[in-house]
Amino acid sequence: MKKLLLLALLLIFSCSKDAGVAEPAPPVVVIPPTPQFDLVVSATEGGSVNPSGGTYDEDSSVTITATPIEGYEFTGWTGSNETSNVISITLSADITLTANFQLAEIQFTATIIAGTGGVVSTPGGTLNEGTVLSITATAADGYEFTGWTGSNETSNVISITLSADI
Repeated sequence: MKKLLLLALLLIFSCSKDAGVAEPAPPVVVIPPTPQFDLVVSATEGGSVNPSGGTYDEDSSVTITATPIEGYEFTGWTGSNETSNVISITLSADITLTANFQLAEIQFTATIIAGTGGVVSTPGGTLNEGTVLSITATAADGYEFTGWTGSNETSNVISITLSADI
């Protein structure tokens, strides 16, 4: 009976956790990396952009500003249908954008008014710098052309190249 009891105890201890039986390892959790995309932003002559690009995580929102230098104006983006010089984009793919600039058209106002007894061929308007206006003053019956206020020209037909408001 002592042998049987000893054998039973030996079996109990050999089946316990401390008897060298390894527990299963905990599961390994693998987190996939967040996709990243490249943003490339450039500018044509006449301006700059901020930021100029970089690598961003998927679904990152980036605000981009296109700034013209003096004498230039922003005209739009290549790579986007946005028309504002400040845009926000959310990255879901690689994107290349170009901010486009052009020389600004300087405009002047030409106001041309006929005095009593005559008419002028053009009322003027807001026109681009360098526009050549050909103006004819025509006297009504019983009147004669006597000159221009604002010009030393004496002919009733004059040409003016706009370089200032007139």
